[in-house]
Amino acid sequence: MHGPAGAGAKARADRRRLAVAAGELAPSEAADIAKVVDIYVRALATQEFEERLAKLENNPAPASVPADADA
Repeated sequence: MHGPAGAGAKARADRRRLAVAAGELAPSEAADIAKVVDIYVRALATQEFEERLAKLENNPAPASVPADADA
């Protein structure tokens, strides 16, 4: 995972591991939380992708001219 979402997900995973190790959180609870976090991160990535795609569709790059167009 890249960017701020990836860094945040890693930090959350680290906190879950520490909570499990300390007996504050059952492994099954940590797994359930991890699923929710994964869905959230995927939703963020999808939203970011949709925003980038919309920008590209609204501002397409100029068409390139073939090199042999003068011929």
